[in-house]
Amino acid sequence: MPATDRVTVDEALNTEYAAMAAGGKQFLGYTILEYRAQLVKLIARTKATDLLDYGSGQGLAWPKLAADLGVNVCKYDPSIPRLARKPKRTFHGVVCVDVLEHVPEQLVDAVIADLFDYADRFLLVTTCPRPAKKRFADGVTNLHVTQRPASWWLTKIEAANRRGIIVLHKETA
Repeated sequence: MPATDRVTVDEALNTEYAAMAAGGKQFLGYTILEYRAQLVKLIARTKATDLLDYGSGQGLAWPKLAADLGVNVCKYDPSIPRLARKPKRTFHGVVCVDVLEHVPEQLVDAVIADLFDYADRFLLVTTCPRPAKKRFADGVTNLHVTQRPASWWLTKIEAANRRGIIVLHKETA
């Protein structure tokens, strides 16, 4: 059972992300489509039938993609009110695309632990090492609040993988 009481959200930042998402033009959830081929392979390899998209944004790509992949998908995103309730069960696979760089560094370990608590078979995670093109309403603070190289992320991910979950980590450009 996932540790749903673990603190994984910075409420002040989440309020900012939620305000940006409320307009319906940001965090739409289409980036997952870039990883379709990797998902096909992971699902086939692990015989996964259900996935959690952790930090899904609006998750607009999932209805068709889930049908194409033959999986059920649960979407979780603390910045989207209708998707903000953390699941209370595990899933065969967990995807976390374009999310971790939006998490303050002091919460990164807790979020990565959360990802593994939810995953039974595999984890697909991407990270971006560079600043985002967007900034918060203050005009100064970059949306990518934790900018670290792939090696830093991979060290953290590997340290948290205590159950031998299959991990695919990709660094985005």
